[in-house]
Amino acid sequence: MRDLALWDHSFDTGALGGPSFRATMLTRGVLNSGDSIPYALALIHGQQGGLPTIGHSGSSLGFRADYLRFPTQHLSFFVLCNTPTNPSRFAAQVAQLYLVTK
Repeated sequence: MRDLALWDHSFDTGALGGPSFRATMLTRGVLNSGDSIPYALALIHGQQGGLPTIGHSGSSLGFRADYLRFPTQHLSFFVLCNTPTNPSRFAAQVAQLYLVTK
């Protein structure tokens, strides 16, 4: 978990790879039509509760994970599990609970 926390913290500080790396990671893809898409080098721009989010989910060999970041709040949620469940839903629910009670 410490590695994930350091990686996440670098989005605020630029500690890993510097500011240009961070900017590249967050740059949305652009279609041939010129329209931008939510996908940005393995990170997906989204929105929850009217707040911008950055995140990514995935699974492999029975392992599932979700990363949900609220960049304007400097707040992130990681869900790591090895059961047939939906970590993205858990991350969103925990984030909602935290943001509503804050």
